[in-house]
Amino acid sequence: MSQAQSNRPVPVDVSCYVPCFNEERTVCANLLRLAGVLSEFTPRYEIVVVDDASTDETARTVTAMDHPRIRLERNRNGPSCRENLGRSLRSALSPVVMFIDADLPMRLDSIHAVLASVRAGTDIAIGSRYAPAARAVRTPGRRFLSHLYNWILQNMLDSAILDHQCGLKAFKRDVLHDLLRDLHDMEHPTRGWFWDAELLIRAKWAGYKIEEVPVDWAYRNDSRVL
Repeated sequence: MSQAQSNRPVPVDVSCYVPCFNEERTVCANLLRLAGVLSEFTPRYEIVVVDDASTDETARTVTAMDHPRIRLERNRNGPSCRENLGRSLRSALSPVVMFIDADLPMRLDSIHAVLASVRAGTDIAIGSRYAPAARAVRTPGRRFLSHLYNWILQNMLDSAILDHQCGLKAFKRDVLHDLLRDLHDMEHPTRGWFWDAELLIRAKWAGYKIEEVPVDWAYRNDSRVL
């Protein structure tokens, strides 16, 4: 179970969820960067840090920020547990909901692009490292594994999505809540990387419109995302 550490601001136009595990070194600076970008899109935003049982000082660092638009939800399961994120997303009240990797590996103007797409009527907008005009700096091994993973999903599950795993996704709230109803929580999660892909594949099967937004993306050495 999670415990909110501060009251959310209301009303809210955009809710941004940031799953975290052991990010004490960079979390404060990255959250402030993220807050700056979101405030350019709308002054009525919130950032929810979903802490996956970090063993360092991530939770204390976020709490000490005492930022009026940033709140913390702590979880006992970790590391990198997407089921924690799914439970937190169910509480979103704003019309546009997004989640983003805590290390912010993409150019932050991509955030405006995915949010604008949803605001314009797209059901789901996702960052894509493989869409035309995207640029991704990665190790050869990571690039191979990522291409292989996406190729398997495209061919085995008939998915036309180019990049299932990029850590930048935005949704209409009602669309997201509809999809999350079918992603039941598990006491011992086994989806792992597949959580993001399952969410998008279910959206395709349900007929929702998904736009892939090209991003400039740079691999970080300790990243746990393909």
